[in-house]
Amino acid sequence: MDLVLKNARLASAAATTVDIGVDRGRIVAIESALAADAEVLDLQGRLVMPGLVETHIHLDKSGIVALPFGHYRQCGT
Repeated sequence: MDLVLKNARLASAAATTVDIGVDRGRIVAIESALAADAEVLDLQGRLVMPGLVETHIHLDKSGIVALPFGHYRQCGT
């Protein structure tokens, strides 16, 4: 493991804290007390949640879909 997150609070078990072991960016262990030769970050009971991905996108504002010049003025936005 290259990182240990100490005293993390999981959403599924809000009353207790755990240690989370991370190796090369992936969670490899969740235990009550991890001992590892790694960087340690004490979260002091902060909530840990999985990464979230924003899937809502406006294709015309992202540059994926090209709209004719003046489109926004014509549609009143």
